[in-house]
Amino acid sequence: MSPPISSTRLRRCALLALLAAVSIPAATADDAEADDDTLVLVEDFSDPLHVWRTFGDPHMGGTSDGSFTVDRYEGVGRFFGTIKELPPRQGSSIGSGSPGIGFFRAETGSLTDPSVFPDARTCEGLRLKLRTENWGYQGFLLGFGSMRPKSATGSFSRARGYRADLILASAANGVGTDEYVDVDVPFTAFTMEWNAGTGGAISTCADNVDNCPTDEAKSDLRPLMIYAKGYTGTFDLRVKTIYAYGCDPVAMAAMQEADMGGSDEPEEIIVEDFSRPGGPINEWAVMNDPVMGGKSHSSVEIERGVAAKFTGYTAVVPKLKVPGFVTMATGKSGRFAKGKPAAFPDISNCEGFEIEGRSDTQYTGYYMSFGTDKAPKMHHGRGYKARVDGLPSSVASTEENSTPKWAGRLSDKEFGTVTLPFASFSSYWDEG
Repeated sequence: MSPPISSTRLRRCALLALLAAVSIPAATADDAEADDDTLVLVEDFSDPLHVWRTFGDPHMGGTSDGSFTVDRYEGVGRFFGTIKELPPRQGSSIGSGSPGIGFFRAETGSLTDPSVFPDARTCEGLRLKLRTENWGYQGFLLGFGSMRPKSATGSFSRARGYRADLILASAANGVGTDEYVDVDVPFTAFTMEWNAGTGGAISTCADNVDNCPTDEAKSDLRPLMIYAKGYTGTFDLRVKTIYAYGCDPVAMAAMQEADMGGSDEPEEIIVEDFSRPGGPINEWAVMNDPVMGGKSHSSVEIERGVAAKFTGYTAVVPKLKVPGFVTMATGKSGRFAKGKPAAFPDISNCEGFEIEGRSDTQYTGYYMSFGTDKAPKMHHGRGYKARVDGLPSSVASTEENSTPKWAGRLSDKEFGTVTLPFASFSSYWDEG
């Protein structure tokens, strides 16, 4: 039996409104991948976990161009551009890259990036669901890790990580440019000894076991990189998801337990984290009392890497003569039934929630709720609700056009933690 877990957390939720009732219904799944425990999600561009950036040969005098954009509507990350020959360097017959061809890469997970990457030690490789406008382009590579290869010398002294060809030709048979396919890249296809100019393998993992990715490297895949390199031409790659595949969940649990040294110390499960550079885990929206004739209003703004800012005003509902409400919520329930299914962890062994947040008013009407159960005596209200007391707060400035104290990046000292045991929640609460 696993040890009890002290709490779940909604991290860095800056509660700045006059009422907060956070609704968290049960999780649902969209597809078979979500139910396959041999797959571990690395990235999903319909709701990105990480921040991606591009880097290319223009910094060394090249003229290639490349971009990486995320289209949440289509749920894809698009890596596109044109790779060109490098101009000759002074005193050299070729450019900076052998054989004189430029490059661009899209990457995420720099060593200063706090976003979490999964442990893939028990997995067989990486799987990308993708399509391309040019199945014939042969210059795609996949890379991960920060170890320095032996070939990283001279102009390429900053090169890092394992590389493998991202081969699309075999997946293109009978596939149109508008169809997505799964492309598997086994970890055995990666090597640490590759040509720094072209990215191609000099000595493979099969040739020398020292070239194979280590368990240490697979336990943290950062940085993760997609290259267009070694071939001139136009490229346009669309990626929906990146998974680690062929994973052994039983072995992974044993390895993680061993990493903890068999410690019985309580753990925490992240339910939501608004401070992630790639944005929160789930989509959040507001619902206010105007649905029943009220005059309250609110908005929620996600400042990536910092917090969620929930701001608004609650007013008396004219017809009911009672205070109204404003809510920020996530998950498919009620008004949010048309939204994207939310992803929630199993917290059945937990003792309650912890909220890390702060308030810029001294309002005392904050609540949290979760679930959709309805108590027998309730008319419209559903779910379990608890009062949220004890958040750090400050008196709002009375000066007109004054700058809110949450403007810009906040220090950790400005946030506090409130613990809400499950015993403090009830499904029978005052609907007024």
